[in-house]
Order: sequence, then C-alpha cells, then structure tokens
Amino acid sequence: MSSLTAFQHLQNLSKKTKIKKKIATISDTRKTFLSVGIHKKQVYIDTCDISEVMNYCKVSLVGHTASWFKGLVKVQGEVYSLVDIAPFLKQPPVSDKSGYVVALSHSYNNIAIVADNLFGLQSVDEMRDKKEDEYLDIYQTEKGEICVLALKRLVLSDKFFDVSVFSN
Repeated sequence: MSSLTAFQHLQNLSKKTKIKKKIATISDTRKTFLSVGIHKKQVYIDTCDISEVMNYCKVSLVGHTASWFKGLVKVQGEVYSLVDIAPFLKQPPVSDKSGYVVALSHSYNNIAIVADNLFGLQSVDEMRDKKEDEYLDIYQTEKGEICVLALKRLVLSDKFFDVSVFSN
C-alpha cells in the first residue's frame, strides 16, 4: 500500500510540473508596460526598458541646447540626461513644474524622459497588427489600440542627438 501511495505522490508531482510549465508559457507571452501621459497622448513604455520612476525633481540646466533637452538629473546617484520626448511625438512640451521622470535602463545610456502623468502598469496578453509611426509602434490588443514608445528608433535617430542649438 505504501508503494501505491508513493506512486500516486509521484503522479501528482508530475501533474504539478505540467501545470507550472503551462503557467510559465502563458506568462512568457504577456508583456507589461508603464502607461504614461505625454501631454494628452497615452504612451506605453516596456517595463524592461525602465530602471526608475520618480516625481519631477531638480534639474541642472545645460546652456545652448534644444528646448526638449531639459538638462541633467540625478537618479540613484548617477547623472541622466533628461529629455522631453513630446516634440518627437508631435505634442506640446511637457510641464516644467510638475510631472514625472522615467529613467530608462542602462542600455539607453542614462537617458530619462519626462511625463505629465502616470496611468499605471498595464499587462497585455496578445499584441497584433503592428503599425509604425515615426517613434511609436501601434498595436491592436484585447484592450484596444495601444501606442508603444519605440525607444531604440528614438535614441538612434539623428534628431535625438542633435541637442546643440548651434548645429546645422
């Protein structure tokens, strides 16, 4: 009888492993985003691309730079370039007095962006029908259409590195 219970125990363990594998497969397809407001536009940023989110803080200004380059901020003891991406999304500038700073992961070379609002974390199970705008990827999801910030296209663009007001 004890061998039968040991067998049943092994059988039950085997079923649990299959359930765990199934759950892992489901969660692997789910993406999580931070939903932010850039003026009146709701933009999703992949949480894998974010290292810190904080209230708007003291900014050290840098002279002779484009208006969308806000200056330098300190995030977790490191210096980040603070950028208002609103002009890149064809939106009016984000407020200088309030809002939030979203520090991007180190793979983006210590860049932080300004947001007017935080709408929270959003999980998406299925993303389909990708359309590309200049710096946004637009997807159809179970929650409707979402605009995901295409960070790699943004930070690799020539416009993004043209910070000086003296450049051609």
